[in-house]
Amino acid sequence: MYDDATRYVARFGTKAAASLAGISEPTVRKYSQHLSKHGYNISTANGRDRKYSDYDITVLTEMKRLSDETGMDVGKIAQMVIAKYGSAPVEDDSIQTESSEETALTTTPQDFAAVVELASKTYWDKAKQEMTDEISERVRDEVKAEFQSELGHLKDELRGMMEEVAATREKKKHWWRFGR
Repeated sequence: MYDDATRYVARFGTKAAASLAGISEPTVRKYSQHLSKHGYNISTANGRDRKYSDYDITVLTEMKRLSDETGMDVGKIAQMVIAKYGSAPVEDDSIQTESSEETALTTTPQDFAAVVELASKTYWDKAKQEMTDEISERVRDEVKAEFQSELGHLKDELRGMMEEVAATREKKKHWWRFGR
């Protein structure tokens, strides 16, 4: 029913590829241009409109992940991704298309595992960041409260010392006021 070669069948337009990869359409076009410039083969319909396979979407998703995590130049990311994944086999110009129902049913276990792994990593990274932010905020609040408490204590102590100095000055008689 489904063989591994189907993952290389270009059947998604730019809009569908953007949705599946979780990026905007202009970003898909930008990534595609950089991939093509570095030798990655992306199928085209009519020699103009790009069509993306499951494999291409995996590559685009990896580029987005690397871009988010490293902030590197897109050209360098394209080179890294091509080095890691290689280029998908080129289909001939007769692009095969499937209905959205057939597309939903043809996800390979490898693609699904990659998507689940990516989603899991993204979720846990976000959860770790939220926990770190929450802990940092709590520590910051506790330190601030402790600092304010200590500062209040020091103010009270200084006020008492100043009152003692003022009281001592009033009691002290100066030698030129000896007779009074």
